[in-house]
Amino acid sequence: MSCCGRRRTLVREETETTPSIDRPTPGPAENREIAHAVRLRYIGGASVLISGPATRKTYKFSPMQPSQLVDARDAMSMLRTRLFVRTP
Repeated sequence: MSCCGRRRTLVREETETTPSIDRPTPGPAENREIAHAVRLRYIGGASVLISGPATRKTYKFSPMQPSQLVDARDAMSMLRTRLFVRTP
């Protein structure tokens, strides 16, 4: 009885169950959902970090960079604070 055949079987099984490194990985969620984004402008005076209530994504706004795309699910809550306005 030879052990070489068993070794080849084990290698084949490992290869079939191991994910390929060459497979493309999905891009970030924000790139896939860019169609559902809203541009908001921060009108406050100090820098802020906001955690989106729907997505839990962290948004950083400052007087130097007041405008950015925000997930539409988070935008409504942020607009209610009156520290943000929607821009085209």
